[in-house]
Amino acid sequence: MENCYVTNIEKRCPSCEILVPKTADIEDPYHYRPVTLVPDLMKPVERIIFSHLRWDSYHEEDYFEKGEYIIREGEEGNTFFIISKGEVIVTQSTEASAEPQEIKTLGVGDYFDRPPQSNPRPHPPGVKPRLSITADQVRKELRRTKTRKATGPDGINSRLLKDCADQLCGVLLHIFNLSLSLERVPLLWKTSCVVLVPKTAHTREPNHFRPVALTSHLMKTMERIVLTHLRQLVDSKMDPLQFAYRPGIGVDDAVIYLLHRSLSHLESTGSTVRAMFFDFSSAFNTIQPSLLRGKMEGAGVNCHLAAWTTDYLTNRLQYVTVPPRTHSRGDCESEVVVCSTGAPQGTVLSPFLFTLYTSDFSHNSDSCHLQKFSNDTAIVGRVSEGNELEYREVITNFVAWCELNHLRINTSKTKEVVIDFSRKAPHIALVNIQGLDIEIVEEYKYLGILLPRRLVQEGPKPSPSAGSSERYRKRLNKLVRRAGSLLDCSLDSIEEVGERRMLAKLTSIMDTPSHPLHETVGALSSSFSSRLLHPRCKKEQYRRSFIPTAVRLHNIHNS
Repeated sequence: MENCYVTNIEKRCPSCEILVPKTADIEDPYHYRPVTLVPDLMKPVERIIFSHLRWDSYHEEDYFEKGEYIIREGEEGNTFFIISKGEVIVTQSTEASAEPQEIKTLGVGDYFDRPPQSNPRPHPPGVKPRLSITADQVRKELRRTKTRKATGPDGINSRLLKDCADQLCGVLLHIFNLSLSLERVPLLWKTSCVVLVPKTAHTREPNHFRPVALTSHLMKTMERIVLTHLRQLVDSKMDPLQFAYRPGIGVDDAVIYLLHRSLSHLESTGSTVRAMFFDFSSAFNTIQPSLLRGKMEGAGVNCHLAAWTTDYLTNRLQYVTVPPRTHSRGDCESEVVVCSTGAPQGTVLSPFLFTLYTSDFSHNSDSCHLQKFSNDTAIVGRVSEGNELEYREVITNFVAWCELNHLRINTSKTKEVVIDFSRKAPHIALVNIQGLDIEIVEEYKYLGILLPRRLVQEGPKPSPSAGSSERYRKRLNKLVRRAGSLLDCSLDSIEEVGERRMLAKLTSIMDTPSHPLHETVGALSSSFSSRLLHPRCKKEQYRRSFIPTAVRLHNIHNS
């Protein structure tokens, strides 16, 4: 489109002007500066459009007055204009008609003509087209905003977004889709205010703190929409033994799977289980955006969304805020630094991007498997007759893969547990990782559960804070009875609550085809009734584990 004129632009945003004195002498009208006051709702919108968006040199933006011309010449796509505020009506004059003809109506955040695409690339075979966000998605996510969350660096309060979801829906819809089409994330949306959360009660060193990034609520809204789309695209390509960030699967499933594989193997005489629990140093901070982009495109994500994700992770502005130790006002802020590696903790997309980043290494066989819960990784080897060749080979391959993907293993915190039922502990050769022999410990706290070396008497037990051993169970039942007497009602005991939740978990496994134990439980189905076949148990430890116990409860309720 050449020689296009806008002859009628009406601004429909109510405003008023006040006069602010320039100097102490205010006798002349020129001694005042006119200042326009606009509704408070428009101020965050203007910040969204102009302060956040950093476009390339081919973009122009301006305020337009009624009757002003927008002259657009040259090849189509070289220039476009984004509407700054209010609502405008665009008309066009042609040689055939002297009267201006209305061609479109534009709102805040909309643009005149179509913006050029950044680095256009053809769609690879089998890759779905780019993501297009709808108004219903934006409105739904705005209403889900948690109002008690801290405000990000942009200063836009979450309460405003939730209460004004209907009013801001159209504005944000244009900005979100424009960001996706340009494969660019607004700079202020990528800015993070890092706060330090203590890991322990006594914080004396920097390693005792966990950095958490406070980001824009607008960015989090868009991240939730993108996350829903990403899950649908890559769900079939994810590691089936990744138990984090999956619907219906959580921490208890990871522990149940590890114990079932271990205890079922220990039914055989002369068998041993070796479990290596890896610890990473700042796992999220070592993600390489270039490697992640290749993995995303290999998993079926279109190149445009992968490029948008790369821009989301690169050139991020970060600064640290530390509350003052004295009663002085204001926090202490560090200088702003630019970061182009890693994924900031505290954002919506980062945990899922890490699981996608590590999904291309997996292993699951009869004698060894690797399971993950986010960055908590465990390699479990089912050793028979001392043959641990596959177990050591998987560890070697995993360590080499971590080096190629820039994941740093903290060998001093990486531990190994050897589980066996023999009275005399067998001689075990240590595993060496990066020149350091990994320590074999008597017990290890895995996802809040203490796993002892000998599962003979007590079996796996939660940490004291979780409280499920016999001593804590009695104390909790006493507390429940006391609460029931105060409330003048009957409350279920801890055992009844545990049985009910155990049945619910078994039902969830049976109803979730993607669950790692779905086929194991499905193989126990009876052809004659709704009952389940009880697995063969030679030892008491396996008989008291989850699946045999849950099967017995299921059969009792279905008898």
